[in-house]
Amino acid sequence: MLEIKSPTVLAAIKINNGTIASGKVLLAKADTVIWSLGSVGASDNFHVYNNIDSASAIFVQKSDSKVGINTVTPAYQLDVNGKGRFQDTILIGTKRVLTTDDIGASKSLLDTLPNGSVTIDANSNTFRLDSMANFTAMVSTTAGITRGRTNPRNNINNGFFMNPTVGAYLHFTDTVNYGSVYAYNNLSALTAGNNSFQSSRVEASSTGVSVISYKSAGSPASQIQLTNDTLSISADTAVIINGVKMPTSAAPSDGTRYVATWVNGQPSFQRRISSTTLTSGAVTVVVSLFGSGTPTISNLSAGLYKVTIPSGVDIRGLVVTANNTVLSGSNEFTLIVDNVANSSDQWYNVQLYDVSTNGFVDQHGTSTNHTQSISS
Repeated sequence: MLEIKSPTVLAAIKINNGTIASGKVLLAKADTVIWSLGSVGASDNFHVYNNIDSASAIFVQKSDSKVGINTVTPAYQLDVNGKGRFQDTILIGTKRVLTTDDIGASKSLLDTLPNGSVTIDANSNTFRLDSMANFTAMVSTTAGITRGRTNPRNNINNGFFMNPTVGAYLHFTDTVNYGSVYAYNNLSALTAGNNSFQSSRVEASSTGVSVISYKSAGSPASQIQLTNDTLSISADTAVIINGVKMPTSAAPSDGTRYVATWVNGQPSFQRRISSTTLTSGAVTVVVSLFGSGTPTISNLSAGLYKVTIPSGVDIRGLVVTANNTVLSGSNEFTLIVDNVANSSDQWYNVQLYDVSTNGFVDQHGTSTNHTQSISS
């Protein structure tokens, strides 16, 4: 033990031999480490200040110095091999580092934010919520995002209104269930990746045309187009209302489509009727029908005509008139309707008109899928 007592300030303490400046401690002759105890020197490398000279406890002044704690060769200006603890704010550059408490406080703020908004802006793509009430986001295959419901039952479940701006584009990769009411305004495109779009009620925009398109796996996009008073559905689009699948046309190339009207908030579907005019000899027949085929007429013999209905045609009426003559008297005729190609009975009506007076002569109602003869 070395104890030095003196009533005056020592000029220096020297251990080993060598020259030493005033107020310094030299540990060894060849050492480059210099301590300054109780004073500040501009050229010193390491200072231990007292509470009079400075508030700092330890100061490493040299610009290329490295301090290691529990490491022999520190690789950085501060290299800690072990746990560190900070009781106050941590700054990296000018940025404040968030702590666990900060993150918890931010989450609590989002959960309770009344009528606020959250915006996430990445490459000019903005995600915004006008209200945080009942909003839940979960990374799960059985739950997802919900608004207006306390518990999400689908990947995206919205029991509320959704009204995006003009040109809004939404993309979903799973089933979208909008609950009881789904209203939109000028929604230009709604695309579902592999599954379906479900809605128990769809309200079309009061202006313009809106289109809902979706893709089934391995098939091209189908379309549902809504205008103010017409709902047009492409033939390969399945429409299910209250669990009942609406019929679709097997051959959409003929232009046959379903028309729909809204009754008490629900769509009512009807197939569009087309007509074709057949002429042979003295007889002209207008056939009203559904389907993609075209009936034909032939004059088998004097006063005997035959209309052949091809497979896939559902006839609803035949209107028969004379071709530049009358159908009564010497021009009385027999019309054979051949409907053997269709497998089920089809009810249709045949009306006869006299061309000379344009007057109604007679009508016949029949239900047949075989050959039926009708005489004037």
